[in-house]
Amino acid sequence: MNRMPFLLSSRYPASPSQATAWGLGHRARVLLACITMAMAVLTLILSPRTAQAQQDTTGLGLRLNQSITSVTDLSAITSAQLVNMDYGSATSSLQMDTVTSAVNKTSDPRITAQTQSYGDGIYTIAQIEAAAKAALLPQQTTLISRIRTAAAAARVAGAVWVFNQTVRPLGSGSGASRPMKVTWYIILSPSGRVLTADPEVVEEDPTLVYLVYYSKAVGRSIPASYAWADAGMLKWQLRRYDGSPVTGWTTVYTSGAYDSPEGDSEAGPRCVATAPTVSGCAAGQPSARSLMDQTASRKAIIDYVRAVEVAFSETSAGLTPNIQIAFDVRLYTRISCTSGSYRCAGSIGYTVVETIDRYTMTDTQALPTKLNSTRGLNSSRPAASFDVSLGVSEKPSAVEPFVVSPFDTPLELVAKTDMPGVVRMATMQVQTPPTAGEYTCLNGGQVVGDRCVTTTSTAANVTYTCANSSPPNGSSCSSTTTTAATPTTTYACLNGGTRNGTTCTIASTSYPATPTTTYSCLNGGLLSGSTCTQPGSSYAATPTTTYSCLNGGTRSGSTCTVTTTYAPSTGNPSASASTGDTVVGSGTPGLITFGSIGDNYWGAGQYDRTMTVHIPNPASVSEFRLIRAQFDDWVSLRVNGTWIGTAPYPGDRLELVDQEVETCGETCFTYIVNKVRYGANEYGWPELGRSWDMAFDIDLRPYLVAGNNAIQVRTIVGGRGEMWLQFRASINTCQSGGSLVGGLCVSSTSYPATPTTTYSCLNGGLLSGSTCTQPGSSYAATPTTTYTCLNGGTRSGSTCAVAASTYSATPTTTYTCLNGGTLSGSSCVSTLTTAATPNYSCSAGILSGSSCIAQSTSAATWAPLICPD
Repeated sequence: MNRMPFLLSSRYPASPSQATAWGLGHRARVLLACITMAMAVLTLILSPRTAQAQQDTTGLGLRLNQSITSVTDLSAITSAQLVNMDYGSATSSLQMDTVTSAVNKTSDPRITAQTQSYGDGIYTIAQIEAAAKAALLPQQTTLISRIRTAAAAARVAGAVWVFNQTVRPLGSGSGASRPMKVTWYIILSPSGRVLTADPEVVEEDPTLVYLVYYSKAVGRSIPASYAWADAGMLKWQLRRYDGSPVTGWTTVYTSGAYDSPEGDSEAGPRCVATAPTVSGCAAGQPSARSLMDQTASRKAIIDYVRAVEVAFSETSAGLTPNIQIAFDVRLYTRISCTSGSYRCAGSIGYTVVETIDRYTMTDTQALPTKLNSTRGLNSSRPAASFDVSLGVSEKPSAVEPFVVSPFDTPLELVAKTDMPGVVRMATMQVQTPPTAGEYTCLNGGQVVGDRCVTTTSTAANVTYTCANSSPPNGSSCSSTTTTAATPTTTYACLNGGTRNGTTCTIASTSYPATPTTTYSCLNGGLLSGSTCTQPGSSYAATPTTTYSCLNGGTRSGSTCTVTTTYAPSTGNPSASASTGDTVVGSGTPGLITFGSIGDNYWGAGQYDRTMTVHIPNPASVSEFRLIRAQFDDWVSLRVNGTWIGTAPYPGDRLELVDQEVETCGETCFTYIVNKVRYGANEYGWPELGRSWDMAFDIDLRPYLVAGNNAIQVRTIVGGRGEMWLQFRASINTCQSGGSLVGGLCVSSTSYPATPTTTYSCLNGGLLSGSTCTQPGSSYAATPTTTYTCLNGGTRSGSTCAVAASTYSATPTTTYTCLNGGTLSGSSCVSTLTTAATPNYSCSAGILSGSSCIAQSTSAATWAPLICPD
């Protein structure tokens, strides 16, 4: 369905009284922005709580106007007029007719309030109203006193003062031109009553946001084709309070993000109104609240189109769904005589309930308010077709009393008498397909599909393995054990003699002594073998010295240098403040807070403060940033004389100046006001009516120098005020005398390199230590021969005589295997034979135990299906 439900043009009231009844708000009635110097009649609709029963008289009164017509220029147009005032308490209204265009008195009756700029398309209406209250309401007592003085000077009893300032909130440029103003008024009645209200933002042609959301889901048991044509869509447009459109429709596909979950029917409307500020609502989708901020509207109307539901009727059996179901096809297709496939096909028509709920919401409400709900029945939607089949294990006669329900998942059989809303029930047809029948195996075997499977069994192939990984011997495994053999020892005299037990006795003998010849150089010289060499000349060998760094490091000449790097220590630079201020965090990592944390400890005036920060080396400063400032009302910052900026508004200077202001009606007046100058042509009031807490991210390192750095802060206070700044600072230092290089500390130590000296004989000769010797003459050395008895005995000349002696006989040990086995060295080896483990395999077929099972197939014999019923 493509129609738009509940068009606003037919729903919205045509008169202010109707608008009030529909809850459109006090703002639509308070149009003080329409007051101009040329108007003849002013109507102020006052809040009901200000109405009193007391009747004020009709008489001459003073009307005072202050109007600021520019968004950025705060210059005001003021006027003062004598008017006839009619104070009507019954209607809570004030009627005024102009008597004179200006008032000529000796004192200027025109009265102005100090205000501020509210940006150009930056802040929302709520933010502007909050700032206006903060700026204007503190002046209310002073203004009332001045209004009384002006009325007395004009010799009238009553007066009204009206303030208008043109503003451009965030989103107010959407659609047609929509002028908006901050409006405030103070009424002084002849009886002395003071009537006023808070400042507020009003517009001459107010708008609202109209939204329509179509639920994507459908109710239980309803086909998806019954969903709304715009299912899952959110449509919105900007409208006037009379329902006329300001913009065209904007359509957003949400994919059902605003559908209400089961069990919480109000979750969807809440999310359409407030997403994503309410928990559980989808992010990334527009909502009434975000669109009011986007379009600078103060009200929204939401039509929430609910999911389509089945309509129910009250019957004797209870609630029955309003459906019309036709079973046009009921077909049983045999698979066997006791099983088949059961198909039911037809159409379902639904009578559905269409529900649309309307909600209203203002920019100050946390949640929407439900206005009304409209429900309607619709039976004109096209019927939905169905075609379902279910396998059954019953013969046709047992299935005939049932149908396959199109409502159930999974499908199941339901008795025909239990189906609601049946308008047509076809006769069940039974068919046996030509392909229906059975296969048999005439030559034996098992039927599998259309084949006969025959199974044969043969012996499997077998191999053997042994648990100890030794190779098998046929189907046996051999294992070997080793035990110590039994030793038998015999003794023999290998060097001769007679054995007696383990001792051999040798009779006395003689043998030649062994000669030893030595040589000596009787005439001097160096002995080499049997030759003597006279020494030649000698000279100092040439030394060569090399150096090495045994403990590591880099060598330069005879010095080794070891260089180490390490991470620097991080801390705050040393900071101090001028008298009367404090520095918190100096000398510790993290933050430096400069100023005095508190509220309104300064009176009106200009305050210059300096914090001195000592920086030994600017390159060691890894971070020095201004991150936060809290002040009231103005502040500026310089670093070492370099201008950084002003706040809350950017500028290139900050100073208190006297400004001459002239206003003219029939008479011109000149007076001096105190202003803050923050640019060549930029001025503001000293009192901004609030404390500022602003976040910054300004890198101050480019302005730092080695030594003491002056952080200069100027604060200008309009009434009462304060100032403190917060910096994030970090300086790197190297311990133990290291130097900072590229973000790391570098430290070097030196020690003497280890020398190594080698010598060489450049002019030939033999090297001995550090001396080279040239060779001299040689001659035969003189031999000297001596004799020794190597085998013992007594020497006589060159003969050795050995007396009779004894020595131990040489033992010989043999081994035997007394308990059987084979002798191997001093061990007996026994072999044990056990059965090997068989391993079976099949060259063809499937292994089953020790047999191979093989299957062969052949075509089965077909027989058509013949059933008794």
